[in-house]
Amino acid sequence: MRKFIICLVVLTSINAFGQFGIRGGLNYGATGGLSTDNIESRIDSFDVEDEVGYHAGIFVKINLVRNFLSVQPELLYTSLNSSYSFENDNGVNTFEYEIDKVDLPVLLQMKVLGPLYIKAGPSFQYILSNDSEEFDFEDPTSNISAGYQAGIGLLFGNFGIDVRYEGAFGDNTADEANDAAESLNLRVDSRPSQFILSASISLGKSQRKKKKEREAAEALEDE
Repeated sequence: MRKFIICLVVLTSINAFGQFGIRGGLNYGATGGLSTDNIESRIDSFDVEDEVGYHAGIFVKINLVRNFLSVQPELLYTSLNSSYSFENDNGVNTFEYEIDKVDLPVLLQMKVLGPLYIKAGPSFQYILSNDSEEFDFEDPTSNISAGYQAGIGLLFGNFGIDVRYEGAFGDNTADEANDAAESLNLRVDSRPSQFILSASISLGKSQRKKKKEREAAEALEDE
């Protein structure tokens, strides 16, 4: 929680140099593979189904080259769901796996033509919780990990819409917590692989731009 507050303060401070806004939407995807350390309960095959989740948060857009190139750090709460099924000697088993996380993507955005733009960059995540009703999993190997996002979007004034793909760079597994003899010793790869559909609204001008406009107005009054 402290890390989340620090990121929020940093983004709010950056607003002095950029344009602040809010964004949210749906994500569609899943986490990674499934395995087991229990030889007697080995998994013959598994399948993971994409599920719908959601995200919401804030962003700051900082212009590097006016109306062409900008950088956009974001702070988002994301809920990612996955549905697993696997087959072993005991038959077919199914379970749901849910991750709640805070994402901090830092994306470079470039205008292509008219309202169309492309964006890409690194994305850092902090996992708040990972839950399953059917099995008890420990925390992932690392609560903090890095990945990437890339996509395209449309911008109409202060309103925008975009679609992105998010992936991860390295493994981040979570082991089943139960060490009893009957445990399957499941291991889930908690890396995200998802498509993200978002809508965004910019909430006014940056503090720096407001100051410049105020100074320009005062200069005209003095003439």
